[in-house]
Amino acid sequence: MLCMTSRASLVAAIASLCVLSSVPAAAQSGPVKPWVKVIDIRSPDAPALAASVTAAMKRELGRPPEAGFQLDNLLRDLSCGAVPDTACLTRISGRVDADQFVWGFARRAAPGQVAFELHMYSRGEPERYTELLVSDTLADPFNPALQRQVQSALAILITRGGSATVRLHVGNVDGQVLVDGHPATDLRDGKVTLSLRAGEHTIEIRSASYSVPARKIFLQPAAIADVELEPTPLPGTEQASPSTPVNWHKNLGWTAIGAGALFAGLGYWSTTKVSDADNDPALVSYRNNMATNVDVCDAARADTRTTVNGASPSDVVDACDRGSKYSTMQWVFYGTALVSLTTGIYLVATDPGPRRAQPAARFQLLPSVGKTGGTLGARFSF
Repeated sequence: MLCMTSRASLVAAIASLCVLSSVPAAAQSGPVKPWVKVIDIRSPDAPALAASVTAAMKRELGRPPEAGFQLDNLLRDLSCGAVPDTACLTRISGRVDADQFVWGFARRAAPGQVAFELHMYSRGEPERYTELLVSDTLADPFNPALQRQVQSALAILITRGGSATVRLHVGNVDGQVLVDGHPATDLRDGKVTLSLRAGEHTIEIRSASYSVPARKIFLQPAAIADVELEPTPLPGTEQASPSTPVNWHKNLGWTAIGAGALFAGLGYWSTTKVSDADNDPALVSYRNNMATNVDVCDAARADTRTTVNGASPSDVVDACDRGSKYSTMQWVFYGTALVSLTTGIYLVATDPGPRRAQPAARFQLLPSVGKTGGTLGARFSF
């Protein structure tokens, strides 16, 4: 009896050990998925694609791939209408034994495309809803493109607080940002920050001056994504490169140096004129007839004689006047040259270097189109 009891205890201990050891293994198999069931979607228009979308959602949520509950059967069995209301969804929750489940409809939207209307039921919470437009070519549940669309839809339906931040960089473009084909916000100087729901989105830029290729992005919940788009100027709208700014500091310096050299040349020319007047033959002849301590010019002005030593006093006065005039001019020119050269050398020596060019003034038209109409704005930047 003791032996049998010991054996039973040993078997129970081994069984308990096996059960306990299986828990970490399951936990380590991958990220924890929310316990959400998927009600099989049926569509008479596209049965294969509806089955693929259902299988892709189950695969993403870690649910068994085999067929499960079908919405049309549940609606019939629970006496619900064609579109389940809150009371019906509560009864469905009890029938499928799940507080959360995804359900929906599928219909042919256009040739080659099927629209899926997906709903998320969570007991005690507001219903969440999204639409999915799937191509007939994605009838394989393992197709990467279909998986991305399903991930985007489930991120909207299931994730609480499922939003992400997008920082958009588009050169220096002004225009409008479109998200999934709908106007979202204006773009100024190529930068804007958006808050979008988690999942897949298509970003487009509408600008009067640039062509910007659209970009598809997939956002994880609470992510911050930097998205950079490369704009191309439209023909005839290329922005002129800003001209190099004039360096007035250095230019004035060299101008002053040039002016100083010119005035120095004029001073030298005046000096030669003074020398010519001092060596005038009449002045030299008249001066040779005077004592060394006598001012020749004053004497000639007071002299009433017609000639003195072959020189006319009036010619001597003319030579004295020319010499006096050019003597004054030479000192004015030499003084101005000194000031100009000193100023110019200072300006050139203290030049701070090239300055950053300011952007050229721009005038841009800013079209904006919304669901209720459109507007046309203008912007002038300088």
